[in-house]
Amino acid sequence: MVMSFEPKTVVILGGEPLIATKDWANPFIAVNYSRLLRRLGVRTVGVGHFFTLDRARFAGDFDAVLGGEPTIAIVDAVTGARSGYISPTPIPLDVCQPTPQSRPHSTATTRR
Repeated sequence: MVMSFEPKTVVILGGEPLIATKDWANPFIAVNYSRLLRRLGVRTVGVGHFFTLDRARFAGDFDAVLGGEPTIAIVDAVTGARSGYISPTPIPLDVCQPTPQSRPHSTATTRR
């Protein structure tokens, strides 16, 4: 069914605690899906703490493994710009602070 979309890359979660499912969050089932997809020519990216904690075990099972939580580095992994283990990058903590570019400009007019 996945192949009906003709994907070039598939991101596979394994051991991700935020996914509340039995099978899709299992890293070993994720590896099986990765192997099947790679045989069909699809690039696979593994995301999840099990792939990070036991790097040696999962080293050759994906084209890329994103270390840590998903960040902007996922773009490089999906596009193929980076392969192998991609070290975690800190998530910016100032995302809620407005920047001059993000402050809304008032365009409302006052009617009497």
